[in-house]
Amino acid sequence: MADFLATVGNFFNDIFTNILNFLWSFLEIIIHILFGWINIPAFPNELNNSINSFMDLIFDNLSLLGFFVRPRTLKIIVPLFIIVVNFKYIYKLSMWLIKKIPFLNIK
Repeated sequence: MADFLATVGNFFNDIFTNILNFLWSFLEIIIHILFGWINIPAFPNELNNSINSFMDLIFDNLSLLGFFVRPRTLKIIVPLFIIVVNFKYIYKLSMWLIKKIPFLNIK
């Protein structure tokens, strides 16, 4: 019975993977058709290496940061900090969206 369920699971996993691959390929084709005419120069290798080394420095030393603050706490605090800093703009955007709903009759 377990082999049968594993086979069924693999079958649906393959179908799901194939559908996602098709959608991704379709999205790439659409983006290429819409924006393929734009000629963007290649990203400089030196800058790419600098960014990669900086990211490696940060993520390799997360254990040191974890000594002071848990990474789980940072996942909560960083988005909250961004929201608090930009609260005025978020409030204006949300009020603009609410005013656009006609049946609420907010002015």
